[in-house]
Amino acid sequence: MHNAIKVLILCQKSAFGKALAEYLSETQRFSKPVKTFANAKPYNAWMQTEIYQSIRAGVLDTVKNFSKQNTPDSVDKPTIIDIGPGNGILTVDIVKQLLPVYPLRGIHIMLIEPSEEMMAVAIQHCQASLPIPVQITPLCNCTLQGLTIKEQKVLQQHQPIWFINASLSLHHIPTELKILNLEMLNCLSTSLLMSEIDDNLEELEDGSPELIHTVNEIYSNAIQEVLNITSASVLDKKSCIDSFFLADAITILKNIQELRVEHWMSISQWQKVAKLAGFQVVKTTPLVSSIPFFTMALKSQPASDGLNV
Repeated sequence: MHNAIKVLILCQKSAFGKALAEYLSETQRFSKPVKTFANAKPYNAWMQTEIYQSIRAGVLDTVKNFSKQNTPDSVDKPTIIDIGPGNGILTVDIVKQLLPVYPLRGIHIMLIEPSEEMMAVAIQHCQASLPIPVQITPLCNCTLQGLTIKEQKVLQQHQPIWFINASLSLHHIPTELKILNLEMLNCLSTSLLMSEIDDNLEELEDGSPELIHTVNEIYSNAIQEVLNITSASVLDKKSCIDSFFLADAITILKNIQELRVEHWMSISQWQKVAKLAGFQVVKTTPLVSSIPFFTMALKSQPASDGLNV
């Protein structure tokens, strides 16, 4: 441990190496510190980064284009699903993006969120910030891949579902389960809007130089953006780095599969998985930031096309 810290301290040009050295010096252990985004403050700091702002802009642009071409079944109270809403700010922005296009008299939002605290913040923000009546159905303490049969039935009971939004939440699903989970989403709604990181992490061998280089590159950029925030406290920035970026990176580098929440794939890999799950890729848009992201709009394939996948 002492030698590792000394080596990492020498990596001053790497924001990830420097942050990891500081973390190891404080804790004297190379293990995942806490549950990622167990509370809202680290997430609030992450949302202030230029990376997140570029993702937000891309998501809203995708929603805007989708809404113009896909009419809801009713303007009385259409249903949408948001997977991993975080603090609910993006959820509210998405709904507000719909209002200039359709005279919605209400909205029903189904939220899937593993953090109880984040769910409470998201519900409060949606109720306080939307200018139309809102009904919220929360599915808390669960992930998409962890939905029980009972919870899946709750989602099914509210069909038709206008669309599903999944912003930086589908990469949490292990590769071998991605197709099954997207098939489930395809059964719930004909439209899925997703945003994800564009990287081939899942193709890299555990412990390989390529894996270590990729982790260092991605997390150095993310950590540096957090450090550049001027409106967050030093404590909140450190909390974001430790409980988000370092927590995830450690599970990747140590190959802790049961704790790992990062299963990034490239755009081409996501497109292949989407097609195998019965979706047609309508549009893919790369997003410009220090980390490669993209948005993707998916529609259910016609039955005849599905036979040829």
